[in-house]
Amino acid sequence: MNENVKNNGKFLSIGLSLLLILAFGVSYAYYQVTLTSKNDINVTAGTLTTSFNEGKAISLANSEPMKDADGLTTNGYTFTLNNTGDIPLSYNVYLNITSHTLPLSSIKFSISDSDAYMSPVLLSSYTLDNNRINIKSGTLEAGGSQKYTIKLWIDEGADSSTYSKDFNANISVESTQTNVK
Repeated sequence: MNENVKNNGKFLSIGLSLLLILAFGVSYAYYQVTLTSKNDINVTAGTLTTSFNEGKAISLANSEPMKDADGLTTNGYTFTLNNTGDIPLSYNVYLNITSHTLPLSSIKFSISDSDAYMSPVLLSSYTLDNNRINIKSGTLEAGGSQKYTIKLWIDEGADSSTYSKDFNANISVESTQTNVK
């Protein structure tokens, strides 16, 4: 009979051990969740809005090379970022290239915040990542607003082969909360 008590004790301790392992595994799974998808997953958090005065499509077609001073006098593409939330946001402004036969080394651009334009630069001086270029980064305080104007033109040093080429892009803005509590 003493042998039966020992066997029952072993089964009881094994059973309790398995029960503890199962309880730990279930509670860990409860707090650990991994989501995967073959499609894009979009999560909206925060309240950054973007309004485009001329639309978000940008195009250079049938343009001729020009000096920087002339490029800065052309009509630009204006948009405004508004943080309508109650926490600060960080943001990145991207130029998404949808199609182009015009070499990026022939395109100059400048972006303004308020009324001051940055010095004109060639698009090829920026890193192209998945057909997009990060052209501006910043932060907006709660309730803040920022207006930008982008101007693009063909650099005066480009040769005549650029006359029949085109460049098409659009603007996108991505933001993240900077002070999550």
